[in-house]
Amino acid sequence: YPTGVLLALAPLLGEGVLDTSRPVMVDAASGVTGAGRSARRDLLFGDVAEDYRAYGVGNSHRHVPEMKQGLDRLNGASPQFVFTPHLLPVRRGILETMYVPLTKPLTPDQAVALWSEHYANEPFVEICAGELPTLRRVLHRNIVSIGFSSVSGVDRPMLIVVAAFDNLVKGAAGQALQNANLM
Repeated sequence: YPTGVLLALAPLLGEGVLDTSRPVMVDAASGVTGAGRSARRDLLFGDVAEDYRAYGVGNSHRHVPEMKQGLDRLNGASPQFVFTPHLLPVRRGILETMYVPLTKPLTPDQAVALWSEHYANEPFVEICAGELPTLRRVLHRNIVSIGFSSVSGVDRPMLIVVAAFDNLVKGAAGQALQNANLM
């Protein structure tokens, strides 16, 4: 979960367009492989199939401190956020939808330009222009795919940022391997 949140929000933090008076809302959904390898009945695919459920709600999920620490490092102070993870009835993949309050309007095209510039030298970050990422798009790939949508019918500007990645490739072990390769 921290991978998607940090990569999706990092370009905004230095731009002064994130409205820190309101929290960023994060709805994240993970396939069952994201829940670990413990043998628990509620994680058996037969019990997960045909269901969709929230867990670790109210910022109680174990990765919230890691996200806060990462955002602090990027910005000097973490923006407030509310993180709600969900269990998806799929094997792998994480899709995170972030509702980002802004100080001024930012169109999806402007967001594509900002994120594309920020990640210009990052071969494993893919910016989607004109569409939102899906799990199918990222499965079995070492990529985080990020896309944007505007929000209508709200009094204050907001941008939806969606990040998707394969947690079995771009998860902690895959990132450790990538870091080892860089070293």
